[in-house]
Amino acid sequence: MNGKLLKNATPTKTFTVYRGMKNIHDLGRVVKYDGEDEMDLYDDENCNQFRGTEGTIFPPFMTKDQGVWAYAPDMCRSLPATYERPSSYAGIKTSRFTLSFGDHKKDESLHCYCRDPPDGCPPYGIADFSLCLNGAPLLGSMPHFYDADPAVQQKVLGLNPDPEKHKIFLEFELFSGSPLAAAKRMQFNIQMMPIPEIEFMSRMDEYIHPLFWVEESVYLNKTFTNQVKYGLMLVQKINWLIRWTCVLIGLFGGGTAGYMLTKGKPPTIVTPVEEGDETNGKVTGGLTLPPIEKPDGLSNFHKNITVSTIDNQIERY
Repeated sequence: MNGKLLKNATPTKTFTVYRGMKNIHDLGRVVKYDGEDEMDLYDDENCNQFRGTEGTIFPPFMTKDQGVWAYAPDMCRSLPATYERPSSYAGIKTSRFTLSFGDHKKDESLHCYCRDPPDGCPPYGIADFSLCLNGAPLLGSMPHFYDADPAVQQKVLGLNPDPEKHKIFLEFELFSGSPLAAAKRMQFNIQMMPIPEIEFMSRMDEYIHPLFWVEESVYLNKTFTNQVKYGLMLVQKINWLIRWTCVLIGLFGGGTAGYMLTKGKPPTIVTPVEEGDETNGKVTGGLTLPPIEKPDGLSNFHKNITVSTIDNQIERY
């Protein structure tokens, strides 16, 4: 598979993904695209691999640290999104993930996307799409060169990069893995270079010239967000309330039982009796205990030990 963009932008190729039956964390992960298990577009095997999902289905129980990967066929590469900050959407707590094209010159793992690395790699925040577009000399970036090398921005007048308008982001509800809002914004550019053979272009500065930018976005309405809010969030809150209610009832019941057991027990009275008392060795009720002989070698030991009960009181001697 060459993985190249169709010229009429008609998505005729199909994804093969995991259903998550054996491992829920594999849900939506791309196994094949157009029947191929990897691309053969780049020199490095890592760049040819499909990583993450196809961009619409994500596994539940996500964490902030693991990040989000998705394969973008129109860019012929897998793109990572990293956690930025906690957020909210339609009253639901979410986590915002954002994407950066990175530094192809310095990051060796990105050299395989360049035609002649590292010197042939584009500046920070710019991606080379020529291999994906049949050699067309197009560079990709975020609109208005947002999150790109400042030197690239300074050579073009009229730019006003705004993170709210030009950033690529995804709003995730991590527990269910639901993307509630997302915006994919892409600017296409061309590398301008002086041409000595043409007089009026021989004195042109070398710079990256923006052509146009596009946006693909989705913001779920109340019909869908209410399913998450009341079908999932409400159940979680009820479960939390029931769990802690049971804990409190158990603590209250245990404390009450311990208090009642302590208050209802009759007091135990221990009364010493002098040796030679005529009641020694006798218990009320006619039961007589034999005297206990004092062991040899011990001193100050009562010759007899008697337990008697008088008026429902236990006395030890």
